[in-house]
Amino acid sequence: MEEEGCRTSRPSADLTASQWIHDQTETASAPLSRPLQRDPGGDAPATPLDIARLFVLRIQTLGIVWFSTDDARYRDRATKELLAVCAFPDWQGDEFLVTAETMFGAAIGYDWFFNALSDGERQAVASAILTKGVQPGLDEFAADTSPPHWTWPRQRTNWNLVCNSALMIAALSVAETDWAAAVQIFDLCRRSISLGFDQYRPDGGWAEGPGYWHYATQYAVYLVDSLKTALGDDLGLGDSAGFGNTGVFRPHAAGSSGKLFNFGDSDEEHSGGYWLFWLAKRYHHPVDAWIEREHGMVHPDRVHPMDLLWFDPDARPASADHLTTHHRFHGIDVAMLRGDWQHGATYLGIKGGANDTCRHAHYDLGSFVLDADGVRWAVDLGPDRYQLPNYFDPAARAVLSDEYARP
Repeated sequence: MEEEGCRTSRPSADLTASQWIHDQTETASAPLSRPLQRDPGGDAPATPLDIARLFVLRIQTLGIVWFSTDDARYRDRATKELLAVCAFPDWQGDEFLVTAETMFGAAIGYDWFFNALSDGERQAVASAILTKGVQPGLDEFAADTSPPHWTWPRQRTNWNLVCNSALMIAALSVAETDWAAAVQIFDLCRRSISLGFDQYRPDGGWAEGPGYWHYATQYAVYLVDSLKTALGDDLGLGDSAGFGNTGVFRPHAAGSSGKLFNFGDSDEEHSGGYWLFWLAKRYHHPVDAWIEREHGMVHPDRVHPMDLLWFDPDARPASADHLTTHHRFHGIDVAMLRGDWQHGATYLGIKGGANDTCRHAHYDLGSFVLDADGVRWAVDLGPDRYQLPNYFDPAARAVLSDEYARP
C-alpha cells in the first residue's frame, strides 16, 4: 500500500476502492493464510479481512528482510505500516477475525521493531493493541455466556485457534504496558484454546478440511513457537494429542493431480504451508519438510518470508518411502488411498464420519474424489458462497441435503 493509501484506508464498512492501494504483485509473490476475498484487480474494494492479511504479510516480509540484510529501509517502511494500521479507528469486522489477524500483525511488529520506535510510537502501538484488540477480545468472552450465542471461544473451529492465538501473542507483547489486562485475556484464552487443539485428536486430522487446516495450524504454530520463545514453555500445547502428527494430514489430503481433497468448505488449492518446516524440526519428522519442499506448493514461485526463518538446510532428507500410500484419519473418519507417490498415480479420497461435525462440515458422507493420470475425474463441489441465506444453519443444511437426496 502506498503511504497515502496506508493513511486513509481503514477496516470499516465505508471503505472504498480508492482508499486501498494494492499492488497485485504483492500477493502474486507470496502465499496468504487464506485466499483473498476480493480480486485485487477488480473494481470492488478490498475487504477488511484482506487488508488485515496483507498487513501481516507486509510486517513479516519487511521484518525478515530487515533481519537478513540490516537495511534500514525495510525497518523504516515496516514501522510506517505498523503506525498507520494502529491509527485506524478500529480493527473490527468478520466476526473477530479481522481484529485477530490485525492484532497479530501489530503484536509481532511491536516486538520486532520495538527498538526502532520512539517512546511515543511505542505508546501508540501498545495502546492500539490493548484498545482495538485485547479489549474487544475481553468483550467477546464476556458476551459468550449461553449456548445460543456461543461463538469462537467455545467452538472447536479454526476460529478458536486463530483468535485465541492472536490474543495470547498480543498479551505477551503488551504485558509490560498493562499487566492486568494481559494476564486476564491470556488466562481466558488459555482455557478456551484447548477446544481448538482438541480438533487434532487423535491422529492429526482436521474436520474442516485441508483448507481450514492450513489456516488453523498456521496460528497454532505461531502460538506454540511464541510461547516457547517468550516464556521458555509452551504450556503443554505443543504436546496436545494429534498435533505432533498433524503434518502428515497435508500430503494425504493432496491428490496426485495436485488438488486437495476439498471436503467441507475447503478449496482445491492452497499455496503452501511453511509451518511444515517448523513441525518437521519440532517433532523430528523430516518428511513434513520434504512435503513442503517437494510437493507442498501448488505455486512454487511463491515464497513466504517465514520460509527463510523456519527452513532448515541441515534437515535429514526424506523421501516418499517414509509415507504409506494409504491413511485413515480416525478422528474425522476420512480415508485417502493412492497407487504411489508419483504425479499421475491413482488417488481416492473418501469422506465418512458424521454430518454437521463442525461449522464448515457438509452433509456429504460418502462423497469422494478420484485422480488418475494427473486429472481429477470425480470432484467434490467444495464451498459455496458463505453469504447465501442460512448457509451455516445446520437445520437448513439438513433440509437441503434431504432435497438433493430425493429421486
